[in-house]
Amino acid sequence: MAKAKNNHHLYVGRAGHLAAMAECLSRGWNVAIPEVDVGEDIFVVEDETSILAKVQVKTATGKKTKGGFTAQFIIPIRQLNDESSKGNEMRFIFVTRYNKTWQPFLIMKRKELQDKHLLEHIGSITKTGEVKLTVYYTFEKKNLDKVVKIECGTQRGFSGKDIPKPDLTSFIDKWDKFFTVRIIEGN
Repeated sequence: MAKAKNNHHLYVGRAGHLAAMAECLSRGWNVAIPEVDVGEDIFVVEDETSILAKVQVKTATGKKTKGGFTAQFIIPIRQLNDESSKGNEMRFIFVTRYNKTWQPFLIMKRKELQDKHLLEHIGSITKTGEVKLTVYYTFEKKNLDKVVKIECGTQRGFSGKDIPKPDLTSFIDKWDKFFTVRIIEGN
């Protein structure tokens, strides 16, 4: 049993991938796992248009706080800064398991996440050069099962009592923008 406890994060991580894939499938989108992982965890295809979305899934287990819970996600800086997508920008799906259930998904394109990191200073840089996002989920006061607000911690020196945490609430279950494509001039 001790081995399963030590590897718990591996099980939760894989379950998060499958939860994200299941959500895509329930929307009528096809999913595939690349044979070689070079930065994308899954491919999602909108069959009607044949538009392909490259997806990186990040999974965390929530920890209780007063009025909600927190979760931490680690993103390699190279994934955050990779602009080599050639018009098919990476999407991130942040999946949190809390209180034995999946919580609302946070869905962001790579550029949105990079902008939040550079302009609003979300996340902190770890000693190994990764970005650690601490995400704060707040429940509705009368319904402790419904997330109504999601904020993110900031880098040291950019937080304080007078400075609000950057708001990520608009990225909750942002599936309707999942397949919008950016047109590249000259192509």
